[in-house]
This record gives sequence, C-alpha cells and structure tokens, in this order.
Amino acid sequence: CMLACQLWIGLVLFGLQLLLAPLALVAPIACAALFIALTRDDSLLERLPLRRHSGIGIAAIALFFVVLGAMALLVFPDRIQSASQTLLKRYVQIADALAVLGENLLFGIGPDSWRELHPFVQSAQYSVAVVHCSYLQLALDAGIGGLVSFAAMVVAGFIRLAKRRQIALIVVSGAMLLHALLDFDVRFGALVAMLVFLMFCAQSWGPQEDGTDPTPTPRSLELGKAPSIAICCVLAALCVAGVVSDVQRSAVRNAGLNGDMDKVEQAVESPLFWNDVTVRTMLCGDWMLKADATSAKEYWGAGNVQTAEQAIMLHTCFVRAKQQDDAFDVIATELEREPYNRTLFKRAKSLFEQQELTAEQMERYRTLVERANELAKQGNAALLADNKPMPALQ
Repeated sequence: CMLACQLWIGLVLFGLQLLLAPLALVAPIACAALFIALTRDDSLLERLPLRRHSGIGIAAIALFFVVLGAMALLVFPDRIQSASQTLLKRYVQIADALAVLGENLLFGIGPDSWRELHPFVQSAQYSVAVVHCSYLQLALDAGIGGLVSFAAMVVAGFIRLAKRRQIALIVVSGAMLLHALLDFDVRFGALVAMLVFLMFCAQSWGPQEDGTDPTPTPRSLELGKAPSIAICCVLAALCVAGVVSDVQRSAVRNAGLNGDMDKVEQAVESPLFWNDVTVRTMLCGDWMLKADATSAKEYWGAGNVQTAEQAIMLHTCFVRAKQQDDAFDVIATELEREPYNRTLFKRAKSLFEQQELTAEQMERYRTLVERANELAKQGNAALLADNKPMPALQ
C-alpha cells in the first residue's frame, strides 16, 4: 500500500514537472521537495484514502484512461491522425540521424550542426533544428563518448535508487528517460537538473524505508575517484578552450555585422573558422552586396556552399553581375543536393520567375521537380501522408 501511494504521488508530480520544468528550475525542484516530504512522512500517507483501496484506485485510473483514449479517437480523429504523423516524422528523423551517426561515431558532428546538415541527409520532408530523440542528439553533438557518459550517470543513479528501494523515484526517473526517447528533453537544463536531483540528491536524504542508514559508498567508487577527477580536469580544460574560441567567433561575427569584412576574410583562413557557417554566410552576403561574382564563383566552384541561404545569396550576386547561367546553376545544384527542401523549391520558383530562363533550364528545373516528387513517394517518405508536391514553373 505504501508503495502504491508513492507511485501515485510520483506520477502526479512527474506530470506537473513536465508542464512546469521548461519554464523555471524552481518548479521541478519544488515538485521534488514535495515528493520527498510526502513519501518520507508516513503520517501523511496514513491519512490518504488511496492507501487502503490502492488496488481499486489503480483499476479505476486504468479504466479512466481507457475511456479517455476511446473518447479521443471518436471526438478528435484529426488530432489523433496528426499525432500519428508526428510520431512517424520523428521515426524518420531518428533513422536519418542514425545513418549520420554511423559515419561520425567517435566525435559526432558537433553541437547544433544537425540544423545545417539535415537538409542534405533527410529522407522525407521535414525541417527541424534537433533530432526528436535526446540520446541520439547527444551522440550527434558529442560523439559516442558523450552518450556513454550520460548513460553511465543514469545507470549509477538507478543503482543508488535500487539499493535504497526508492521505487517511486525509479518510476518517475524512468518515465522521464522514456519520454526522452522521442523528444529532446535533455536539451532543457531544468529537466536534466530535475533528473539529477531525483537520482542523486532526493534519495540520499535520511534513512532508508526500513529505518537503516544509507548504504555506505562502495570501495569501487572510492577507487574511481582519482580517474573521475582527472576526467573532470580534462573536460574543464576543454570547456575553457571552447569558451575562448566562442569569444573569438563572436568577435569575428560582430566585425562582420559592423562591416569589417577584411577581418572576416582573414578569420576564414584560420582552422577555427574554416567551417563556420555564420562567418561564411557573412562572406556570401558581402559578395552579394558588392556583386563580386569572381569570389562567389570561386567559392561555389570549390564546393564550399553549406546552406540553401548561401546558395540564394550567390544566386543574387550572379544576377547583379549579369551572369544568368551561373545564377541558375547555383540554385539548381542546391536543389539536387536538397530534394526534400520544399522551402528551397518555393524560393527557387520565385527567383526563376524573375529570370528569363532558356528552354534547357526550364527542362532541368522540371526534371528536378519530378525527381523530388518521385522521391517523396519512396522509402521513409512514403510513410508520411502530408508530403506536398514541389512547385513547378508555368
């Protein structure tokens, strides 16, 4: 009965923290504090009516959710269909991200790089900044080492909870981790703090449920302190290096915003900036304003175009320089690389309608549209019912 009451309280508080945790760190910690107060004070639990009728209560709750689900199917069929499509889109995202991770298993692709990379690897029409799977996104950001470190923390937390028989905390923490399979919860600092608090702080207060003192620290953990401290020192050094490099990046970006493009051009030659999307986009914007077709063509010819935004800037640069063929080719090449990017197709159609395209160019664009529409009917894209046809030129 005591366990049933704890489970009820834990699940209710988990629902509350899902609603409140993204807003402030105070909310999840307050929920955790309330949880501990209720589960530690047996006198409070004794007065709960659910304690004596926990079996009936659990059955009633299960029946309630079954009826609620049936009503949802009848009253909100469109919403249910939309939710199923959302789930399928997340499956497709995960499949695409796994393919990328397989090629970059050790170090991943770097933090926030999925935003720029996914148009070139996606297998269906979607536009996202992060993968809707916390563990996969963590591996993409930091490599397999980052994922293993997080998994080690979770396993250690569950071991500590199991030794202290904190079943309710295990259920709540497990529910949070299960939800993270299909969402990017780990990117919210408040949710991660809540998880760490539940697994490593809440269960360490006071004696165990049987009245005995908490389990002493195992010798294996004592022996692991030195390596742990060494790893933390290495990570701290890397963090400092990251902060220094970020300060330098911000200085270069501010220089570009202030019109100091000489500093930006010098920075691009540095290994620190050679693949920086923001800095290179600034260069493309400068060439566009100056109609510097020579630099734009050299950049495009070297295969350095990283985003659709850069391709559009180069297109405008070529148009201003009266190089219509290059203007068409740079966009057409990008359409070949991003066949599922409907936003790019719509923008390309708008740009091409302002040009006088040759019959050959019209045919090439028509072929690109047909290819994209055909791909939308194959593989993972065929799972989605909301694929839209690419816009064609009249």
